[in-house]
Amino acid sequence: MRSKRTIPLALVAMSLLLFHTQLTILTETVLRFLGLTSGVEIALVSLMYNNSLLALLSLCGGVAFLMSTREENPSWYLGIPLVVAYAVIIVSPVSGGFIGLLENVNPLLNSLVNLVIILLLGYGPIILLPPCAALFFWSQKHLGRGVPVITGITCIITLNSLVFASIFITYYLAATGLLPPPPPQYIDGHLVKSDGEGLLFLFLAIIVGLPAIGICFLALAAYYRYTARKAFPARTPVPEAQP
Repeated sequence: MRSKRTIPLALVAMSLLLFHTQLTILTETVLRFLGLTSGVEIALVSLMYNNSLLALLSLCGGVAFLMSTREENPSWYLGIPLVVAYAVIIVSPVSGGFIGLLENVNPLLNSLVNLVIILLLGYGPIILLPPCAALFFWSQKHLGRGVPVITGITCIITLNSLVFASIFITYYLAATGLLPPPPPQYIDGHLVKSDGEGLLFLFLAIIVGLPAIGICFLALAAYYRYTARKAFPARTPVPEAQP
């Protein structure tokens, strides 16, 4: 009976980080509507912009889900990368102190370490969550035909994130001199600038991709809740017999 309630709540918690942008905007809008003082508003909104809080809640949900389902699901271990991704996102703000630490030791290694840190700090959820979520959803394939559908959706979102990551890494390596700069592109003899080439993929990941994965988590939570109610229907009180 305990896992009957734990599993849907855990899945809802796991979805919170995926709605980070939307929840931040909603929080700021509600605070402005309530007319709270600027100090309180800044503190709460700053807390929301730092996604470590939502990542911590999602991490707790992931651990609770795996603990509740590992005995009945032989593929439960495929959810471990997602839990690790939540943990990495939580501690990623600490990694900012390591930027430039190896500059005098090994410039090449320093550039690569800086790249990893910048990716985690700025785009950790976009890069880490989609592929790990795809593994997690696939671990639930025993639930029925709907699971491959949400896994396929997550894989498509993963491809979008990989394209963005590849564009960002290419420009970073070119800016640091580790790769030659891309050749200029001309259309009808006119130079075409592509400085914002990765912005479209970034926009799709934040506004469409991550929330879509979050909705998949909520759908899975609703399914678990529905099956639990079918397995354990609510008992109607039996009227006492009148003497």
